[in-house]
Amino acid sequence: MADLMSIFPKHLSPGRTVTLHCRVGQRPSVSDLAPIHIRGTVTSPTGRVTVVMDRPALLSPFLRHITPDGVDPDLLRFDPIHHLIGESTSQALLDQLTLQSLAALGLDKKSNLELMGALGKLGLNRFTEMGLIRHLASLLLLGISDHYYAQYTVEPDADGGEYGFLLEVTHPDGRVSRVEDSFFVEAVEVTEIAKPNQPAQVINRGDAVVYGHIVQAFETNQPVLQADAQPITLSPRKTIAIDVSDKPAWLIVAEGTTQIPLNASAQATLDATEQRASA
Repeated sequence: MADLMSIFPKHLSPGRTVTLHCRVGQRPSVSDLAPIHIRGTVTSPTGRVTVVMDRPALLSPFLRHITPDGVDPDLLRFDPIHHLIGESTSQALLDQLTLQSLAALGLDKKSNLELMGALGKLGLNRFTEMGLIRHLASLLLLGISDHYYAQYTVEPDADGGEYGFLLEVTHPDGRVSRVEDSFFVEAVEVTEIAKPNQPAQVINRGDAVVYGHIVQAFETNQPVLQADAQPITLSPRKTIAIDVSDKPAWLIVAEGTTQIPLNASAQATLDATEQRASA
């Protein structure tokens, strides 16, 4: 079973790097060693495909349970389903749902049904209806999975938009698991900074909407600037005029990690900060 645990960051600017976290798992066993093949590709908005992961691997999540004293007994003996069914209160159930306990569970149909039955006995039906099992499954699989990471660096001059990620895992029986997700490159730039009686000009060079914030300082006589912020929506392939005062102002995008000066005083503030850091 393969899954994409995370893409971080989900929104980034050209020139930055995204990390892709993949999980491949199976029920723990002290004898299973599964040869698999992992392939991951990123597809740009223009259709360009880049291979970021392409390697054979041995799926062996049980190895972490092998200690100098032998096999971790919890791997062989722990029966959380039976333990949960024996409890009588919802608090007792929640107390038992530790990561270690969850890691000993499987995702097969029988285990799911047993756990749902246990929750039902405890009067937690409404939680199961809300998808509690799915959330628990994500946690319990962490302990019986191998984790792989890949990175993709966006070219500095890349256009913005949605980038697709495809994870393909070929199992020993020839079965292929496929998982897809995406991240967004926010290619936003100021084509003309603000001047007296003239707004800044900002363009979104991507095919997706960009949500950001305009941060306008109103008090600059303190080490920490006092500022107001207001949300802004940048339509794809459009230029927008942004009015700001002569005090430092920035356009903040890419989950807050990219700060674009909208006027000369904002650029001067960043330059002064860099000079202090290098002094």
